Amino acid sequence: MQAVRKLFAIRFLSLTAHLIILILILWAKEETAFTCLPYVDAEVELKAQNIKLTVALSLSLGLLGFEIIGFFSISLLNATQSLFSITLHVIATTTLTFFLFDQPECNLLWWLFGFCSIPPAISELAIMVAVLAFNQKPF
Repeated sequence: MQAVRKLFAIRFLSLTAHLIILILILWAKEETAFTCLPYVDAEVELKAQNIKLTVALSLSLGLLGFEIIGFFSISLLNATQSLFSITLHVIATTTLTFFLFDQPECNLLWWLFGFCSIPPAISELAIMVAVLAFNQKPF
């Protein structure tokens, strides 16, 4: 039970860190979109890049919100889901931190969305379906 408590705390911190860094990037998306562009200063490209950033960050925030709801309602004590979620969210947080401070490549957000936001949300959904539809224990 001691290990489950530690996993709970680490998972909460990794989810919170991922949420904060996504909000920070969304908050500064104009500057991020501008730095993602090559040296050409075209208003059309800036608007297109801004829309791409908004969509990627919004989808990531939506899936992260879904996972947080599932975390606090059903998969709180599931050690396997906790380890999986911790691993992917720490990778995403670390990569997004470097993304924020370095010269960003905006396609990286889509790769991170695909590898670090979708799999934990799908596994969270699978746990929710198993618990709610099939009355299995969440751990």
